[in-house]
Amino acid sequence: MPRKVSIIAALAIVLTGAAAPALAGDPHLSIVNDSGMTIARIEMSAVSRRGGDSDLLGTAMLRHGARRDMVEPAGGAGACRYDLRVVFANGQRLVIRNLDARTTRMVTVNPWSFNLS
Repeated sequence: MPRKVSIIAALAIVLTGAAAPALAGDPHLSIVNDSGMTIARIEMSAVSRRGGDSDLLGTAMLRHGARRDMVEPAGGAGACRYDLRVVFANGQRLVIRNLDARTTRMVTVNPWSFNLS
């Protein structure tokens, strides 16, 4: 019986260690599309980093009323402030500069602005 307990304990330690990387990828920010339009691209980069970033939506689009949880973008590890760019399917763009990821958990995209909460 003691051997069975130690195997279970070892398995618990392995499983707990395996879960840690998943926790590290928890959503940084939720984006809600309340614009009445389809969002074609969402780009997010650390303020200290200049240049374009890849599309966080990939090949998907974010339709009106939909929500997407975003994880910290590549190259932004440890950053607290980001520039967020939203590009609609019609080409219209909205930009938030210097978004504080420590205090903002949700960004609601409206037709001409953002609401932060």
